[in-house]
Amino acid sequence: MSAAINHAEQFAKLLKKIGGKPETDQTIEFDPIDQFVYSSLLWDSTHTKAAGAFKRIKTTTVDYNDFRVGSYEEIIDILGERYPRVSHRAERLRESLNDIYGREHAVSLDSLKQLGKREARAYLDSLCGAIPFVTARVMLVSFDAHAVPIDDRTHGLLISEGVIEEGLDVPKAAGILERAIKAAEGSAAHARLQAWSEKGGKGKSQPAKAATKKKASGKKTATKKATKRAKASP
Repeated sequence: MSAAINHAEQFAKLLKKIGGKPETDQTIEFDPIDQFVYSSLLWDSTHTKAAGAFKRIKTTTVDYNDFRVGSYEEIIDILGERYPRVSHRAERLRESLNDIYGREHAVSLDSLKQLGKREARAYLDSLCGAIPFVTARVMLVSFDAHAVPIDDRTHGLLISEGVIEEGLDVPKAAGILERAIKAAEGSAAHARLQAWSEKGGKGKSQPAKAATKKKASGKKTATKKATKRAKASP
């Protein structure tokens, strides 16, 4: 019988191995509903792709209410047919936004600001189509709660690194890691894990900068390259 994994020790070793500055996620400025949508796009994806899709939602729809009443096909068209897990993502996101509207009579999560962190987390977890990574990330980034967002890709990488055991589902694995680190370290750990996961768990990773903030203009060549990348992104 194999020895039990010391999760705190293995997680600390992993964070040391992947390196990166202990930066917090810089999308923290978003309102909770923005963060919910952005987190739904980031799940099993990357900050670059999520930022692109988030911008398309903002520029091609009037608001989130307009987005949620769109057809399944229209939502996929906005996200992009080549977006990671687009069918599953579109279905889950649409279900959640419709559920939020049914409860709030608006596509807003402002009511959560009046709740305690435990009640807010319970609300998010109870939403139709709720994804553990999304609810955990909204709580961490928007409400400064103690949470470690883990998507399926990161979950698999943590197993391969021996940080968690096979057979543990995402919520249980996240709960274990939450107990393995201090609350004050949650944002930095998430930023580093996300960056590492986006690289497929290879080598040291640097947390993504604010994907949604405008960067200062540079040389014309850099601007042209950025424009080409934006047009090429799904």
